[in-house]
Amino acid sequence: MLERGKREMEADFENRLEDMRSHHETEVLKKSQEYSDKMEQDQIKYQQLFDEMQRDQEIFKKAISEIHIHQNRILEEMELEHKVQVEDLKKEEQDLFALSKALRE
Repeated sequence: MLERGKREMEADFENRLEDMRSHHETEVLKKSQEYSDKMEQDQIKYQQLFDEMQRDQEIFKKAISEIHIHQNRILEEMELEHKVQVEDLKKEEQDLFALSKALRE
């Protein structure tokens, strides 16, 4: 009887131990899957943000390029306008010089 009680207790202990191991293994697998899912979601989010950043960089580069082109056009127009003004002033100066010379004569 004592031997039988001992075997029953050992069997119960082994069953509980097996249940605990099984539960632990299930939890480890569950946590591992949750971690894998989270890593996958994080990777997807990272890639989305990275792609968005690259698109924004391209838009920024294009905008800077357009501003640079526009500034160069403005500078070219100002240089041309300045040349015209210098030529006009030289012509005016020559006309005034000729008028002054004619008035002295």
